[in-house]
Amino acid sequence: MGVGEPGKKAAKQVAQQIQARLTLGQAAFDRHKAGVTFDRYAETFLQRIEHTRKHTTLADYRKIEGKDLLPVFRGLDVQDITREKVKSLALACLQKGQSPKTVQNIIRCLSSLMSHAVEDALVTVNPALKPGKFFPKISKRRQVTP
Repeated sequence: MGVGEPGKKAAKQVAQQIQARLTLGQAAFDRHKAGVTFDRYAETFLQRIEHTRKHTTLADYRKIEGKDLLPVFRGLDVQDITREKVKSLALACLQKGQSPKTVQNIIRCLSSLMSHAVEDALVTVNPALKPGKFFPKISKRRQVTP
């Protein structure tokens, strides 16, 4: 028996277990919850950025949090916020008649919050990063009508 064989055997067993879970429709790995709800972390986030952002930005973030983010994510563990949920939020906002620029600002606020959560090791990835991937192009030029 070679040196690497026991490792190969263990790896095959783990691969079989993962394949069995996937076949049953379960997640391949059990994700541990962060233990912090979105609403609790959002308040912590706002307190942290209070002295590092302009007061108008902070006011905008508070408004976005209360009006657009908390109704959707209240009570969820920050680990439960996925890219799909972020896309659904963006689509729902667009369907409510909010402009693409407004929706982009909402997602940017969420992205900033989730980046702080990544830094705090509550989540491993920011699901709201690079929101431009699922937005219509927003022209920076305004149409001029002479």
